[in-house]
Amino acid sequence: IGSEAFKDDLNIAALNLPTTLTSIGDSAFSGAKTVKSLVIPDSVVRLGESAFSGMSGLKSVKLGAGLTELPKSVFSNSGLETIDIPKGIRRIGSKAFEGNANLAQVLLNENIVSIGAEAFIGTTSLLNIQFPVSLKDIGDYAFERSGMTSVVLPIDLQTLGNGAFRNSPSLKSFVMNDSLKIIADELLSSNPNLSTVVLPKNLRSEEHTSELQS
Repeated sequence: IGSEAFKDDLNIAALNLPTTLTSIGDSAFSGAKTVKSLVIPDSVVRLGESAFSGMSGLKSVKLGAGLTELPKSVFSNSGLETIDIPKGIRRIGSKAFEGNANLAQVLLNENIVSIGAEAFIGTTSLLNIQFPVSLKDIGDYAFERSGMTSVVLPIDLQTLGNGAFRNSPSLKSFVMNDSLKIIADELLSSNPNLSTVVLPKNLRSEEHTSELQS
């Protein structure tokens, strides 16, 4: 399916994707606001950027086993309420779920290694998420303005981006892993209800550290 093939088509009630399909192009269904559910066949190995962005009526998606990554803005500003990331996916791209205000449940598989910048920014209904031990990188502002109440970082996380959890007024507890060497700029700034923070044991004093809370 080519880029923008069905962009802003407002009368599509259902999508039945064939099991022979292998690729869905950039913005292919962007703005198709009347679609409520979606099943991506296992035959699909590539999703384009913003392929399903702006689908505000979309409540549920079943991702196929053929996918290895979710590209930039693939489900940004959609109406998703839950998402189960299958075990074949290793990377979640930047802004993949940006602005999904109704997203309340995210299940991450044990093979995820990176979550891109702003991937879950503005997910105000997302109260908790369990990070897999495989996770190594969380990008800049990845969970800014989320609804999370507590966070425990996985033991092998190596990179935590600037402002990754800032502006999250429901956040009360934040536990960092000992593998982190520095605390990024604005990491936990503007979190007025944050009361408990556990720091890594091995912070490098020669590196700059930033405000935990403003």
